[in-house]
Amino acid sequence: MERQPLPVAADYYYYYYYYYYYYYYYYYYCCCYYYYYYYYFYYYYYYYYYFYYYD
Repeated sequence: MERQPLPVAADYYYYYYYYYYYYYYYYYYCCCYYYYYYYYFYYYYYYYYYFYYYD
């Protein structure tokens, strides 16, 4: 039984949407990780600055 063009197109768009969602989620995770790392570095710098001047 051959598959109709419509289901093939539907599967194509489904996989394309899934790939796009995965890529967006991965990009969002990288951004969150980068933001967390930057925040941690800023906090550490501020902590060091505080103890350096108020020791």
